[in-house]
Amino acid sequence: MYKHRDDGDPPSTPPKRKKWEDKIPRSAKMISVQTALKDMVSYLGLEQDLEGLRVFEVWDEVVGSAIADVAQPLSIKNHQLVVAVSDPSWRHELTYLTLRIIEKINEKLGAVAVSSIRFDLKESIEQGSKK
Repeated sequence: MYKHRDDGDPPSTPPKRKKWEDKIPRSAKMISVQTALKDMVSYLGLEQDLEGLRVFEVWDEVVGSAIADVAQPLSIKNHQLVVAVSDPSWRHELTYLTLRIIEKINEKLGAVAVSSIRFDLKESIEQGSKK
């Protein structure tokens, strides 16, 4: 219990916990930090977000250096990967390779992280950010 101090200060109050901490069940069992983080990510429903971020790590390996030199992933949301491409001819070529790229990414990650890819020209992206 929190006691009132005689020095005139108001009684101390317990520290407030974050909302997600209140929702995670407490147990007397000790667990590793890795397990605790995995449980928290799972509880918060962030597995898909983290899986999607791994796409950026494997992109160069999956597509090879020739494609990686002209196309880089920009973002991923709801399993749609947005890729910046250096020129229209590469964009056209990559649209034909879309299904194979998706298969290779998902195979590499061992999960369905990508279900579609949108190829945007770098110049149109740069112009859009200057507005």
